[in-house]
Amino acid sequence: MTCNNKEIGDRPTLVQLTIRIWQKKLNVSAIKMFELYESRGWKNATGEPLKDLDAAIGRLNTFEHFKREPGELRKEKDILLNTDEWKDYCRTVHQYYHNECQRCGKKGPLEVHHLCYYHVKGDTKIPSRLPWEYSMKDVVSLCRACHNKEHNVEGYSEHERLSGFDPRST
Repeated sequence: MTCNNKEIGDRPTLVQLTIRIWQKKLNVSAIKMFELYESRGWKNATGEPLKDLDAAIGRLNTFEHFKREPGELRKEKDILLNTDEWKDYCRTVHQYYHNECQRCGKKGPLEVHHLCYYHVKGDTKIPSRLPWEYSMKDVVSLCRACHNKEHNVEGYSEHERLSGFDPRST
C-alpha cells in the first residue's frame, strides 16, 4: 500500500495515515493526528478542507504534543501488521525459508522476525521502513517459541534490539 494525497482522498484511514507517517520517517503520532483531524472533519485549524496531508504531517512534527508517546509506536506497528500487505509479505518470507523455523526447524505455524526494526534518532525510535519493505536478509521465519526466545536473549535488551544491535554479529 502506498499513500499519497491523491490515493488517500479527503478522509484517510488510520492505516493510510500511519503508512504515510512511517514513510516520511517522522516522530508524529499517527493516532493523535488521526483523532485530531477526525474530530475536525479533516479540516485545518481555520476550517478549510485539508488539502496537503504531507504539509499537515510536517507541521505536527514541530509540536511536542504530537510526538509519539511510549507505546504508540507499538500500537502503530500493530495497525500495520493487520494489513493485507503484511499478510502477503509473511507468506513470501515463510516460502523463502521453506516454511520452517530457522532456529529449530519446526514446520508452521510461523512468524516473521525482523532482525533490526527501528533506528534511533537522538533518544527517539523511528521506524526504518514499513514492516513489509525489508529484504529477506533482514528477516527470518521463526516458530512462536523461538520468536519469543529471540526477544528475550540474555544481554539483548529491547533498547538494543530497537536500536539495531544484533548480539549474533558480535
